[in-house]
Amino acid sequence: MKSVSRILAVVLSVALLLSCAVGCSTPKKAMTVNGYEVSTGEYLAHLYNQFYNQYYQYSYYYSMYGMTADPDKFWEMTQSYDEGDAATTMAMDAFLKQMAQDAIVQQQAVKALLKEYNLTLSEQDQKDFAEAIKGMTDAHTIDLGFNLDSYKKMLVGSYEFNSLFNGLYKNEGAKFYVSETDRRDYFNKNFLMYRTFSVSLVDKDGKDLPAAEIDALKKQMNSYIEMYKDGKTVEEIYTKFQADEKAKEDAKKKEEEDKKNQATGSTTSTTTTTTTTTTTTTTTGTTAAGSDDKKEEDKKEEPKDVAPSPAYSTLVATADGVNETLVKALQGMTMTDGVSEPTILEYKPSDKTKVLAFVIRYSHQPKKAGITGGHESVDKYYEECVDSVLSYMKEKEFTEMLEKKEAEIAKTVELVDRAIKMCDPKNFAKQ
Repeated sequence: MKSVSRILAVVLSVALLLSCAVGCSTPKKAMTVNGYEVSTGEYLAHLYNQFYNQYYQYSYYYSMYGMTADPDKFWEMTQSYDEGDAATTMAMDAFLKQMAQDAIVQQQAVKALLKEYNLTLSEQDQKDFAEAIKGMTDAHTIDLGFNLDSYKKMLVGSYEFNSLFNGLYKNEGAKFYVSETDRRDYFNKNFLMYRTFSVSLVDKDGKDLPAAEIDALKKQMNSYIEMYKDGKTVEEIYTKFQADEKAKEDAKKKEEEDKKNQATGSTTSTTTTTTTTTTTTTTTGTTAAGSDDKKEEDKKEEPKDVAPSPAYSTLVATADGVNETLVKALQGMTMTDGVSEPTILEYKPSDKTKVLAFVIRYSHQPKKAGITGGHESVDKYYEECVDSVLSYMKEKEFTEMLEKKEAEIAKTVELVDRAIKMCDPKNFAKQ
């Protein structure tokens, strides 16, 4: 069975509902799971939820390119289901039905684990659930083939999932409670914020550059470390880096043009331009520094609000080993007043690339006027991330527990074939 990491519940509203009539006179029961009888209405609510999520993604993709999604083409699509030897390709309508069945199995697995650990829907999740359905009536769902009660039974699964996770790991007295100290230690070690810029060590075909070129790049990148030691800011260093890269690009273009002229035997009048690199600081609320004789009209075209570059990046170190070399380097950096000394690091962002990067780590993104994001302190950053910290810490353990229970409950599934067959998700797309 395809693992569903979380039941995706869509809060329906008048604005989101599609005006369609399911129009299938089906049996009252669609399936039985772990002894629980799933009504056809509840099954349809799950089926619509899966349809909505898939069709929304499909429509959003088209809207990004200014196009209107074609419902007919949506149903012509296929989806991959499951992994490894069990992997298969399914038609969209069959895929949605399978995903609805999986979601129901997972929901019953969550309910079974709640009972097993003597947990119930938390007070906060009860409030959030009540807020989600506030103002809704049967009129909001009936045209889709199910009533509000069926929709509630589907939707509550998401909140039960949340209550189970928090009840096992987050709340005081939880069976597998994770202390604040452990959460903070994990955050400090694994939530990595840094700034970087790099040069490629491979050509367009992914082959290593000649040794002489690599040596020149190392010398160039190490010069930025010296700039930092001399008190230059990352913004100033990055401005210098951009100027250096442009100078190399201009020199390469001139060399290619010279070779072309020599090959054709033509004579070209060439104006030699000497480029002087001026290191400047780019900050929000100011224009980039330029020469004194810059034309007034050019100055007006300069952007007035320029964010510092390079941007702050975040990386959560997980067992997956993504960018392992970068992760280890960041974790090994000594922080002083929320920032490390920079280093030049060679690593592979992907299988086909290899870079030489200027890397500097931060405890948090400093809050700056006029720039979206940022935190006043690392403590504020932690407060914002605390739920994510716990999720990263226990996601694997929790998923394994849930999947084990899902596998047990999947064996109890009994389908009412006539009901499943008659409930066609294609009806949801009809206006």
